[in-house]
Amino acid sequence: MLEIINLLSPDICLAVVKDGRVKTYSGRGIKPLLTAITEEKDFFAGAAAADKTVGRAAALLFAYAGVGACYGAVMSAGAAAAAAEYGIEASYGARVDNILNADGTDICLMEKMAEGETPESAFNKFRKFFNL
Repeated sequence: MLEIINLLSPDICLAVVKDGRVKTYSGRGIKPLLTAITEEKDFFAGAAAADKTVGRAAALLFAYAGVGACYGAVMSAGAAAAAAEYGIEASYGARVDNILNADGTDICLMEKMAEGETPESAFNKFRKFFNL
């Protein structure tokens, strides 16, 4: 896991390793993760993933894709609970109660949208939201 954690940078928000192959993604929020899973879900099955920010929304997407282990530089309590619920080995640099929106005034919209969702329903909901 350490090898992919070290790949996170200002330009790389998500790194995934499976069978010695490493893929990195850039962007903001859950869209890079959602796009990657939409385009190459098989690569995520059994993989280890590191993301700058892992909230419940990202954890549900990891579960949908079958990720075996995930790391969040910042991880919400809801993400940790979802990871445990769906059998994902989770670790983090810092744990927070909630992921906040960009200006820090409220809980992130994706976190709100993830409440009460299953991995599959969250994936479908986010795909529709982002028109993917």
